[in-house]
Amino acid sequence: MTVPLRALILEDNDADVELMLRELRREGFDIAPRVVQERPHFVAALEPGLDIILVDFNLPQYDAIEALRDLAAADIVVPAIVVTGSLSDEAAVRCMQEGAADYLMKDRLARLGPAVTRAIRERDLRAENRRAELAERQTRQRLQAIFSSSREAIFVADSSGRYLDVNPAAEKLTGYARDELLTLSVHDVTAKTASFDPAERWATFVNDGSQSGECLLLARDGTLPLAEYQAVANIVEGVHLSVMRDITQRKNTEEALLSAQKLESLGVLAGGVAHDFNNLLVAILGNADMALAELPAEAPAIDAIRQIKVAARRAADLARQMLALSGRGRFVTERIDLNGLVQEMTHLLAASIGRGVTIRYQLAPSVLTVEADATQLRQIVMNLVVNASDAIGTATGAINVITGVMHLDRRYLTETFLAPDLPEGDYVFLEVADTGSGMDAETQKKIFDPFFTTKFTGRGLGLSAVLGILRSHRGTIKVYSEPSRGTTFKVLLPAIEVDTVAAEEDTSANRDWFGRGTVLVVDDDRSVRHVAARALDRFGFDVLLANDGHEAVAIYEEHLDAICLVLLDMTMPYLTGEETFRELRRINPDARVVIMTGYTEQDTVGRFAGKGLAGFVQKPFELTTLRATLREALES
Repeated sequence: MTVPLRALILEDNDADVELMLRELRREGFDIAPRVVQERPHFVAALEPGLDIILVDFNLPQYDAIEALRDLAAADIVVPAIVVTGSLSDEAAVRCMQEGAADYLMKDRLARLGPAVTRAIRERDLRAENRRAELAERQTRQRLQAIFSSSREAIFVADSSGRYLDVNPAAEKLTGYARDELLTLSVHDVTAKTASFDPAERWATFVNDGSQSGECLLLARDGTLPLAEYQAVANIVEGVHLSVMRDITQRKNTEEALLSAQKLESLGVLAGGVAHDFNNLLVAILGNADMALAELPAEAPAIDAIRQIKVAARRAADLARQMLALSGRGRFVTERIDLNGLVQEMTHLLAASIGRGVTIRYQLAPSVLTVEADATQLRQIVMNLVVNASDAIGTATGAINVITGVMHLDRRYLTETFLAPDLPEGDYVFLEVADTGSGMDAETQKKIFDPFFTTKFTGRGLGLSAVLGILRSHRGTIKVYSEPSRGTTFKVLLPAIEVDTVAAEEDTSANRDWFGRGTVLVVDDDRSVRHVAARALDRFGFDVLLANDGHEAVAIYEEHLDAICLVLLDMTMPYLTGEETFRELRRINPDARVVIMTGYTEQDTVGRFAGKGLAGFVQKPFELTTLRATLREALES
């Protein structure tokens, strides 16, 4: 189902106009565009009924800033999006200050459809809010008129009973002027009788939320008029009249939309950074692998290069976290040696603790293998060690980090968190023990609550996040603590056995494998193309390079008989990896294509289900992984 879209486009490049129209039609818009290139035509086209305006930032004699000002002067409500080939931060800020709904780059036009959808939704929401605000203002005016002209006395008080407002009828009933009543409370003008205690009735009313009945008032002239009353408490917090319009739903909608916009913007930024970051890591890991392969085993630089690879793998974990934030990544579990992970973190942990704190490691001599996401497991270690350091504070103390494996029976499991569904068996444990202030039993009950903290300023979600990670990994945690005697957290994860012989044989087989034929590498990042080309050359392939999808299609047609496989980036300008894949399969239905991308396999391969994708490799990749992927793709 298409959505009609009346659009005004200020653009002097016909090719760019066609690209924009294509993206909008792909989003599901039935677009009826009017394209103009000069100011007189643009101003003349500003009329009610437009859904969206797309403005090029720079035209020969007119720019987006002037166009946005002309739009403001036209006094019509229509969102405008700036579309440009290049835009500085300062220019972007100016566009937003002049009223632009959004801005995006021409090489990222895949965002255009969603941006237009969001801009129109925001316009409609603002219009609805304006209507709601007008209605609310009119309602308040009507209520104020009713309040002022009512023949019944109306009192507004806070939770203590002190008057906040009264109407003229209340002045007439009590004999007090409004200014006098605002210095008094319910208790000052209500008589206490055998059957009516004002203080007791008020406390009951505040607790129950409503009350009705009869009472005697203490009028200013000493008389005791009998009054029938009906009261409603907490129409808004602490206020007890009043008639008000409930705007909770509207407020919640606005806040939810604002939150969603912030998360979307943050996600887009994180995804873009992660994409570029992964390309850099491909170059770092690839060159490090080739250096290791080319240097003799006794070369002094070998250890330094291996440390570069360790650091690059940590950076890859960070990129995966950014992708998860963007909504385009998933946490991926793998078999991890807990001892090795802790050893890799020693420098980072040492930099994260207080000056007077010492970390002592007692790591099991054997390999402790668990099925886990490395990034999440590091988060557990970091959170527990930092919490232990905070418990010690400015004093001198020690943190013991201990690993091992133990058999858990049902009795032990019942003493841990998350235990009911966990099976008995062998569990790998990580124990973090400190000599800090410890906790009493009441505090221990709350430590896994979100945002609970014993610190002066809370950091929120630390131990709650640990518990969530353990729940997703089918693990558990046990806590030992006493006031002034320190705290011990013991994390337990199911132990698994690894067939190390089979793994070594497979690695050896891949290391000795070489290919034949020509591979076409398609990536818009020069460093990725360069590393991939060197690696493929080492694997025995001839290599052709393309820096975008259009060039890839042309090269593939020219060398159709020679190319045995295409190594294709997913995220490229002009023609995406998915679009390039379709073109290659149109030329040759049997084309073998391996996708390489920073996004995870779950997010990527599903888009090619049933379409004959030959393989997938996630950036940043090591050469052993690339070699194994190519081998499987060509031999399958």
